[in-house]
Amino acid sequence: MNITLRIIRLGLLATCLSGCATTTSPVIDVLYTNAAIHGGQAETSANATAFGVTAGKIVFLGSAESAPNVAESQIVDLGGRSVLPGFIDSHAHPGLVALIGELESEIPGLPVDTKANFFAALQSYAELLKDEPFIVLGDWEVAMFLPEGPHRSELDAIFPDKPAILTDNSGHSTWMNSAALALFGVDETTPDLSPNVSVFVRDDSGDPTGWVKEFSLIREIGQTLLRPADEIQQRLALYLNYLNAHGVTTLWDAGNFDNDDEIYSVLAAMDSAGLLPVRYEASYHIFDPAQLEGALQRLLTLRKTYSGDRLKFNTIKVHYDGVVEVGTAGMLEPYNVGQDNRGGFLFTAADLADFIVQLNNNDIDLHLHSVGDAATREILDAVALVRDRGIARTSEVTISHLEHVNANDYPRFAELDVHANFTPHWWGGTYFGESGEVYVGKARIENSQQGRALFDQGANVTFSSDVTTLAAMQRANPFVGIQMAMTRQEYDQPADSAVFGSVDARVTLAQAIAAYTHNGARQLGQQDLIGAIELGKAADFMVLPRKLSETDTYEIRYVQPDAVVLDGKLVSGKF
Repeated sequence: MNITLRIIRLGLLATCLSGCATTTSPVIDVLYTNAAIHGGQAETSANATAFGVTAGKIVFLGSAESAPNVAESQIVDLGGRSVLPGFIDSHAHPGLVALIGELESEIPGLPVDTKANFFAALQSYAELLKDEPFIVLGDWEVAMFLPEGPHRSELDAIFPDKPAILTDNSGHSTWMNSAALALFGVDETTPDLSPNVSVFVRDDSGDPTGWVKEFSLIREIGQTLLRPADEIQQRLALYLNYLNAHGVTTLWDAGNFDNDDEIYSVLAAMDSAGLLPVRYEASYHIFDPAQLEGALQRLLTLRKTYSGDRLKFNTIKVHYDGVVEVGTAGMLEPYNVGQDNRGGFLFTAADLADFIVQLNNNDIDLHLHSVGDAATREILDAVALVRDRGIARTSEVTISHLEHVNANDYPRFAELDVHANFTPHWWGGTYFGESGEVYVGKARIENSQQGRALFDQGANVTFSSDVTTLAAMQRANPFVGIQMAMTRQEYDQPADSAVFGSVDARVTLAQAIAAYTHNGARQLGQQDLIGAIELGKAADFMVLPRKLSETDTYEIRYVQPDAVVLDGKLVSGKF
């Protein structure tokens, strides 16, 4: 519904509501009236129907009649529409979207039904791409080649001369032909980047098979496929504006591997030009154990070089383990594929505890990728070691993904004040195909991603997108995440479709909204600035056409804000 924005002058000043921040009532630049406010944590927000904004901050909450100092105010009548705090996407990858994210029209899909169809498609692409010096295709279904995994010889028969790389459907392994391995200098003497995580799969004689797991060649591949800066900016703008149009006003960047300068230089230029539509919390990304020693200094260098009005650097991200889809997540019980294979993680609890202390001394936060239950336990043990030393930890520690967590560790998140970050658009159970079930079995898969259990144990649970391609951009929509968190069903499937795991694992609407708002603010250590519509906090909010509580659960994905405001300024839509 379009409403009229009007400027009025009031002859009398009203008395400030008891919740005003100061004894001297501030002059209100913009007063929003007739608002159905959701998302405040303080009592002063509970019954408010109007709020005032000055210099990008919320300075008044109450009724329009009680608003002070509005003689010169701009009055925006919201017509009874719902107002939510801006969403916080607390584990996003805009940089990877810009670097490697392909549109569906730009990269060919590969058949996943039979090997015969798969190889026939590859043969057709070999002819189609015969003039290309370097071939990159995707995605291939890992499950189709288990338990042995793919072999370079099968690609050599189709691409005998030029390097060919196939990305898998988990995003955590590649399949290369012999020419690609030779291009990157990989042979029987090449060491693994990280034992049991980033590895070159080898045959019985020790020769690489061409299956490269996790990040063994991520530096080399990244430089080979690097896009020019203007194209990076175009893709960043496309993705960030999409997020913002769907209510995201703050995001945390979960890392760009070794391409920090390529991404952050573009973001810094956008920030300087006033083109960043979100608060952008950046990070330094550790995926190689050797990075640990110089990580703090590297983050501080990035902060000094690229920080701006909205681009900030306060967190180090550690890719602590891998994923179950390729058997690299650190697990307590063995995988079904490989003899006593339990995956791995980058370093021990003792080393991680020392690192946490170092970060704590410099007021830097830590965010860790952890999929396996053994990896998550090791991280929690590290935080416990820090506590046992009597150190008053001030840095925030977050564990993301948490696909597999032992039930004995559920209460430890709240006890140790460790944030639990989930990706709810995975909760339909189909996003990564069948390989995870091959590796760990149906029972372990269906008991995974237990966000509700951690909510119930008092953990601070946050939600995020973790999308890395433009082709999957629609899954980064927080309204899709809210719907899937509440249903544990694919967002485009009917209400009677299969539920992933237990119905009891679904979360409530209130929990889902909290995970995208004030819980995310706590994860970032910014609960005094963002995450709720409260006095003194930033005026980051959205106006919805209707209340989510009055929207059919299976229709939430269609909701889109009429307007999104950041720092008191309209950045998307209109009133």
